[in-house]
Amino acid sequence: TFRYNHPQPVQKRAAWSEPMDMEDIKTIRAAYPGVTLNDVMVACLERAHSAYLDSLAPEEISEEDLANLADPDYEGPAIILPEQRDSKLNIIIPKSLRYPGDMRFENVVTVEFLMLDNTSGEQSTEKSIAAAHKSMMHVKKSLFGWMAVVMARTFCTHIPGFLSKAFFTYCTDKAHGILTNVPGPTEALYFGNKNTEQHRVISFIVFPPVATEGSTAFGVCSYNGQVRFAAMADASYEFPNQARTLADNFSAVYKRMLADAHEELQARQLQDKVPNLAHVQMLRG
Repeated sequence: TFRYNHPQPVQKRAAWSEPMDMEDIKTIRAAYPGVTLNDVMVACLERAHSAYLDSLAPEEISEEDLANLADPDYEGPAIILPEQRDSKLNIIIPKSLRYPGDMRFENVVTVEFLMLDNTSGEQSTEKSIAAAHKSMMHVKKSLFGWMAVVMARTFCTHIPGFLSKAFFTYCTDKAHGILTNVPGPTEALYFGNKNTEQHRVISFIVFPPVATEGSTAFGVCSYNGQVRFAAMADASYEFPNQARTLADNFSAVYKRMLADAHEELQARQLQDKVPNLAHVQMLRG
């Protein structure tokens, strides 16, 4: 979706969301039992990405828009028609296969591919989180990452050079971006000591590498009771505000999910009170 016809820019644009309180995320998880923090973050990312694609499609296609689409030398904001929109959001998730105490001097990091339905328009919080949870469960049960490490080690040992750069480029080119989650310290960190002036670390953000041209780096980092989402994209004129828009959309989706979670919990509490009131009336009768 986010391809362009010029060399990949050296410059990148980065943005991050408003801080999300860990207690509020627990509220969302309580409203939708069985989901994890990662499920909530992935659901927010999918909805934020979908809203960004919707913003690139004009409500009415003018003759000028059609001319720009047909012009290979057009230099301006991209226009993505509904029929050109990708139906799936494909995300690469780095995954470590190194167990605690494993001191082998070799690379035991692999990747998993997370594929999410990326439908246009509004979607309920319950449906979004359920879809994200289902996709994340497939990733957790997948053997692809383990098989990739075994195959790469076998080929690199017995047939060096068999796995070319073109092969890895082909695989990474299928993804819209890379998503990583870094659980940080639960308490505030300080620089300095008691004998010198101490400086508190206010927040953390994290960015994985950008795989290929047109792909995006997504990072989720928790620190001191808060979580932040960050996005980094190429500084291309086709998608000038991609990172900023994704981060803003993420914050908006998260706030809507939190509001829906509060409504869900309140409705559940009212349902619990109704049988109790009926029971009291029966006793009085």
